[in-house]
Amino acid sequence: SLKSVDRKIIVITGASSGIGMLIAKQLATLGAHVVLWARRKPMLDQLVRSIEQNGGRATAYQVDLEDKAQIYDTAKRVRNEIGIVDIVVNNAGITHGKEIMDLTDEEMQRTMNVNVMASFWTTRAFLPDMIARNQGQIVSVASAASVIGVKKMTDYSASKFGVFGFFDSLAAELESHKATKTKGIHITVIMPYFIKTGMFHNVKKNNIDALLPILEAEYTSKRIVKDILQNKPVDLFPWSIWSVFLLRLGPKAVFNYVFQDIAGLKNLLEDFRGSVNYDLTDIRSRL
Repeated sequence: SLKSVDRKIIVITGASSGIGMLIAKQLATLGAHVVLWARRKPMLDQLVRSIEQNGGRATAYQVDLEDKAQIYDTAKRVRNEIGIVDIVVNNAGITHGKEIMDLTDEEMQRTMNVNVMASFWTTRAFLPDMIARNQGQIVSVASAASVIGVKKMTDYSASKFGVFGFFDSLAAELESHKATKTKGIHITVIMPYFIKTGMFHNVKKNNIDALLPILEAEYTSKRIVKDILQNKPVDLFPWSIWSVFLLRLGPKAVFNYVFQDIAGLKNLLEDFRGSVNYDLTDIRSRL
């Protein structure tokens, strides 16, 4: 069954474009007060106007997710200005699309800060209120790269492996206390394949595209919202990605032959430039 988010306060990071923007719009139409976090305030303000014109409720906060002090301070502002947060959607993410020796130390650190550490900081900022009320949900929009490594994504895959490990362990912690104070708190980790947004601009189709297609943004955002409404613990999709994951656990030579060579996964990112090297200003119109 699907729960109601009517009048719930939902924080969404990375909400200024792409999947974050679409999730915000959909949750707002369901009656939630969406609280939008991102660095690009003008784009957030535009999204707020769009949501309000359709009868929804939205508030924007400019936040640099590399800065833990900003995250903690903004979380306090949200609590004081809007109210206790019911759901946190950790959606923000970046990737550079470079091989390991082409990445700078600063780029690798930035990927880890935005993709992993920000999830730690936002979780620590909002979890105490959830524990106090024994109610809430923490969501991570991760990636299939959380369980499968791909060329030119060493920083991104490492960060997403870390995200999955963090939230899997957090779910175990909450489960161990559920008889007392955390039964009503849910953890949801969502791991889609490549999506048609600026994050993965120029990713090539594989040789088995019918089985492992690059995902449409609208479909992906609707599925994520449904996962949230179902309190779904883990969603790795499309279904065919499970076969890649399971075969990855077997002999390396078999995996390389079937997916790297036949399916063409090794060539997916030949032209990939990374989200931080791509102009995102036109993403809103294309979505």
